[in-house]
Amino acid sequence: MSHPRIMMVGAALVVGLGLSWAMFNLPKPAAPVPAGFVRVDPPKPLPAALAGRFGRPGVVAFWATWCTPCLAEMPSLARFNRAAEGKGIGLLTVLEEHESAKDAAVRIMGRNGLGEVPLVVDDDSSLGNTLGVFGIPTALVVNAKGEEIARLVGGADWARPEMLAQIEALIAQAATP
Repeated sequence: MSHPRIMMVGAALVVGLGLSWAMFNLPKPAAPVPAGFVRVDPPKPLPAALAGRFGRPGVVAFWATWCTPCLAEMPSLARFNRAAEGKGIGLLTVLEEHESAKDAAVRIMGRNGLGEVPLVVDDDSSLGNTLGVFGIPTALVVNAKGEEIARLVGGADWARPEMLAQIEALIAQAATP
């Protein structure tokens, strides 16, 4: 065999062995993420202003009174909340507006069946900015430790039966090592 041919065979062996090693040493793929959701891995702790409100898994919904998609999803979010409560999943809303909008927000939530859901006013957007919420509506899925494990950006039909199942699956996946 000539010198260039030996070099080519050697290079092919090195590449082949490298590919074989890589194929058998790839990390195990994560469980699939439900459509629309983005997994947060590793989980991101919530700021103290929000984390203290959870002792169970839940959803943190960021919204505003002037946000048409936010208002459109309110009735379905109320239906989701009723179903989620029975499964031990909480709901917390964060108003991304000035404190002066709180009364209007409380009225809107009451009209839409969310009057009993806790409301946090983020009048300086510090919570949203800390968590990387740059558009609303945005919903964070939170584990029982108060850590964000997934998020959904944009409006959603929360009343779809599979929505609760998807959130339960995300919470279960995050709980397994």
